[in-house]
Parts: sequence; structure tokens; C-alpha cells
Amino acid sequence: MTTWSPTLEDRQGPGYARLLEALTEDISRGTLQPGERLPTQRDLSRTLGVALGTVTRAYTEGVRSGFLEARVGRGTFVARKSESEPDGPWTSFLRSGGLLDLALNHPLHCLDPDLRAALRGLARRPATEDCLRYQPQGGSERHRRAGATWSRFFGHADEPGTTHLCSGAQHAVFVALASFAQPGDGIACDRLTYPGFLASSRILRLKPEPIPGDAEGILPAALDAACRRRRLRGLYCMPNLNNPTAASLSAERREAIVDIARRHGLLLLEDDTAPPHGESPPPALSSLAPERGFFISSMSKLVAGGLRIGFLTAPREWTEKIVHALWATHWSVPQVMAEIATTWIEDGTALRVAERKLAEAEARQAIACELLSFHDVRSAPASFFVWVPLPAGKSAGIVLEARRRGVAVTGGHPFSADGSGDPDGIRICIGGPESQDRLREGLEILASVLSGQHRGGVPAEAPVL
Repeated sequence: MTTWSPTLEDRQGPGYARLLEALTEDISRGTLQPGERLPTQRDLSRTLGVALGTVTRAYTEGVRSGFLEARVGRGTFVARKSESEPDGPWTSFLRSGGLLDLALNHPLHCLDPDLRAALRGLARRPATEDCLRYQPQGGSERHRRAGATWSRFFGHADEPGTTHLCSGAQHAVFVALASFAQPGDGIACDRLTYPGFLASSRILRLKPEPIPGDAEGILPAALDAACRRRRLRGLYCMPNLNNPTAASLSAERREAIVDIARRHGLLLLEDDTAPPHGESPPPALSSLAPERGFFISSMSKLVAGGLRIGFLTAPREWTEKIVHALWATHWSVPQVMAEIATTWIEDGTALRVAERKLAEAEARQAIACELLSFHDVRSAPASFFVWVPLPAGKSAGIVLEARRRGVAVTGGHPFSADGSGDPDGIRICIGGPESQDRLREGLEILASVLSGQHRGGVPAEAPVL
């Protein structure tokens, strides 16, 4: 019997779902081998410090999903592959020793800019050693100018003096919330939204207020009703390509939301890590309401995630509080990263890389739409992910079976603002695979799983992850 003892603290969702996710990951990695006996439910309950019912439910769902086998009087075992099970394309992934990651929103690293050239250029500068010195909390004037330039690519225009450098968009979300919200404040958001916002809200003790929406995003009438029910401090949203649903607000809906914000005194926290798309893209919310708009842009998805450079633009009256939040959380961004990012913006590298990545994303979107055409795929050409709505109770089974076959995707639970109900969908990220062929292989496996063409079908009572 194995001494398997997973770590659950960094996972999200109910206890049994976190345990089941850890179980399937370790089976996929080979940490747990077919035929291996798992700890007894009582032993694992004591080891992990969780309720016995949590382990019982995880094991039961594992058996229903085909990952585990329960043998009367002997215990629970990792399922063996049946000799009669047809050999599908997914076996190559398992034999190659790893998962094909369509779960994390990787920014097409295969098209990243040339870091070696950037470092060589930086080394030739006469004042390279300045990169080792303390910097202003919001960035130097030159860095702020570059940030304002980059934000224009995302549809926002403002003066450099109101732009602040952050360690990526996630950090910018935290800094903005810390600057204008107090513990207990309500922050309106999409029903399904960015987990980084939810994590920041938990740390800052804020209360997300999920607002119903449709295929376009937040419904203005629902937002207005929520403001009438209780006092809300602000609205967090991604007007261009909400993560995970890929919904984008029309110009008319943005104007309606701004009108509601002004009437109810809402501040607008706009997270736009993807540029607006279409021939006549709608204006940024913060451009429509500059007196209350906090705008976030980032270089992570369109240039390089490892730079950890994001830009937060806010009304000038909030500068002091933003600088204080920057000082409290990181003092300033690493100067080397700021210099590389600024140089790439100034010499056009950032824009060229972004355009290449957007073109590649569009090509990959076409592949996803082709292979998943039998489902309602929600996305857009500029997106690095697609959202596939599913019937209630199906998403967890899809996630688990896809992982068994060597493909990782994300269910809706981590994005749920209220943590209740079934989010009814999966997010499929297309930026991780190194090539379109590799992406196609993974999507073919996923298409098979979504069609229910596997042993035993998708369990109707699977948990939501």
C-alpha cells in the first residue's frame, strides 16, 4: 500500500474535489501507478486532517470516473488499463511522460522576443549598474511614458503621470483594490471571473458581488439592481474577453455601465490584458469615465509572461494611495525587467511580438472551432482560450477524463464568484502547446472526451472542480 499524501492547500474548491484533483494529477504523472493500492480512507483522513466523508466521496467519485477500482475486502486501487480498451491518440501523451497543458493560460512562449539580444543591449549601456539601485515606487518617468504608450494599444489613453508600474496585471489588481477599498466593501463582478481578483478579495477581506450576465457580459439592469440592494464600492470587470467566458461588452453596454457607476458612486476597475477587437472597437470604460476609472494593461500575455510588468492607470487623486500600496507590496518592479519592457515598447519589439501572437492566436482559434464545432464554443480571434458551456453536472467528469487521457483543462469552479452552484463549462487554453500540430492532437482528444466516447461515459454526478 502506498504512503501517498498529497498537498491540498494551494487548490481551490470543496475538499473532496481538491483531493480528487490531486489524485488524478498524480495518476497522470505516474506518481501513482496502475494497480497500486491507495491508503485506507481512515488513514488518509488522519494524515490530511480532513473529514472521513471527504476522502470517501473523493474515492467514490474516482471509482465512478474510472480512475480507481474498489475491491471488496481489499481496498481502493488505481485502475489498470483494460486490455480490450482501444488504443487512442492519447496514449502517446501518457507514454511521453506528461500532460498536454490546456489548463494554464500560457502566452505562446514559442513566439517570445529575443531575451539574449535585449540583455546584450542592456549590458552595453553606460549606466547599466543603475538597474541595481532602488527605484521610484511607480516607476521612472521614462517607464511611465512607455506604460502609457502600451496602454493605448489596449484602447486607453492618458498622461504618463497617472500610470504606475506593477509586477504584472495580478499585482495591479491587488494594488488598485488595496488603494480604494476597505475590508467588508462589496465589489461587483461577473458571475464567472478571474481567480486572481477573487484571491485578492479574500486577502483584503472584500466581498465580491456576482452580477448576472449573458453572452456579452454583465447585464446593466442586474448591476443597477445590485447597487440598489446594497452599497457597492466598485466594479471589477474585463470588458474585452472576460476570463473565462470570452464575453466582450458592446459600446452601448459600456455606456450603460458607466451611467450606473456615476449614479451609484462606483469606481471602475478595468482589467484589459487583451486588446479590443473588431474594426471599430468600443472605448475603454475608463476613457468614458476617467474620473472613476482604474485601467490595467499588461505585457504578460502579448509579449512575455516572465517579465512580470503591468501598468495601472488611475485618476490623479488616487496617486498617493496607489504609491503607498506599491511600497507595501513590492517597493518597485525590478529595474532590469522595467528596462527590457520599456526598450521593447520604445523600439517597436513589443508591438511586433504582440501582432505575431495575435495572428497565431487567431489561427489556433480556427483549429479549436473546427475540432469542437459540435459544441457552443465562446471565444474571439484575440483570445488565448475558449470557453465551452456544458450541461449541469458535466464539467468535472470532462476535466477528469481529459486528464486521464493526458490533457489538462480547467472547469468552471475556480472562476465562480460565489462558489456555489455548477459553473457549467470548461476553459481550454490554446497558448501552451509549442506547435499547432501539438494543439490539434490535444483538441482531438478533448473532442473525443466531450463526445462521451470513452469507457463508461461521463459520470452524470461528477463533482465540480
